Amino acid sequence: MAFDLRASTRVRPARIHTPAQPQPQLPPKPGPDIETASNAYRKRFAGAVGAFFLEMQTHALLSCLLGAAPLSILDVGGGHGQYSKDLIEMGWNLTVLGSSPEADLQIRPLTREHPRQCRFVCGDLEHFPFPDRSFDFVISFRLLSHADHWQTILSEMTRAARTGIVVDYPNRRSFNIAYPLLFKLKRALENDSTRTFTVFKDSEVEQALHKCGFHVDKRVPQFLLPMVCHRHFGNERLSRALEYHFRKAHLTQVWGSPIVLKAVRDEA
Repeated sequence: MAFDLRASTRVRPARIHTPAQPQPQLPPKPGPDIETASNAYRKRFAGAVGAFFLEMQTHALLSCLLGAAPLSILDVGGGHGQYSKDLIEMGWNLTVLGSSPEADLQIRPLTREHPRQCRFVCGDLEHFPFPDRSFDFVISFRLLSHADHWQTILSEMTRAARTGIVVDYPNRRSFNIAYPLLFKLKRALENDSTRTFTVFKDSEVEQALHKCGFHVDKRVPQFLLPMVCHRHFGNERLSRALEYHFRKAHLTQVWGSPIVLKAVRDEA
């Protein structure tokens, strides 16, 4: 079962506005986004199974943006470019914030092809080089769980957002509850290509958002089985069928991970 929200939500941008300009800062410190923007990391999503992962991720993101006018969006650590083209096609004016000039590797073709709609800014991921409420939405995928100070990044995301934010994170209420025991197995199955990561309780993410004046508007669990299992199966049709039936049985809604979470300002 394939998902495609783009056909029903693709909109031409009504106007081209001047994007928020970055403010002068000290040189940023390298962040985990350098790894996710690398060619080696891109290979983790190669093949039919990898395409299935990205399809589900993009579907979850677009479902969180459904109904929002496509204006300005900041993608923190989004140099992996996994859904950038989809956002541009929907009409969003996309700014990607990266911690190093090399963290734009996967989006360079898009910044060249769509210079008025897609740009890369190098800056500190813990101190964004933008004024308050500079973007309609601020998003970040594959970053928080690898960050040393995830609460700081989350706080900066809410500061820079006018309307809302969308993030993903591995949920403890899933197979991740056995993370300390299973991580060595995961690394063995993935040939040491995986990194350590933080597993979150839903409540601690909600509390961090509450302190910033935001509340959860939508939560989308992506998979019941760990992604490493699907990579090990190496069979996209099997993985798609299994996850479809898990969702039909409402198992994914309770035990699924990673979580794609949308939060909005309390006054929004």
